[in-house]
Amino acid sequence: MSDVVGYSEFKDKMRIYIINLARDLRENKKTEQTIYVLLGPPGIGKSFICEKLAEAMERTLINIDLGGRKDTGILEGVSPSVKGAYAGRICQELATAKKRGAIILLDEF
Repeated sequence: MSDVVGYSEFKDKMRIYIINLARDLRENKKTEQTIYVLLGPPGIGKSFICEKLAEAMERTLINIDLGGRKDTGILEGVSPSVKGAYAGRICQELATAKKRGAIILLDEF
């Protein structure tokens, strides 16, 4: 995370979270799931932070680009009653990753 400029409060919180997560995993404790929302104008490094976080936590990063989309089919999928049915992107990516604890980035939400 030293590559990321700014966001010092967020980086401190993430550092503590990763340390606690590593301790809980060593002790075989159930870990808490956390949701973070990064807000800001384009180009300030939100996606880069997610990439670095996934790298630091050794987890898969699922990047779902929602830029300009108005339909919810990309997240929910399409009902099996429709001929061209498919699962939502989150389900598709989790099935592809085949690992627990992926980091999901809903980009341009």
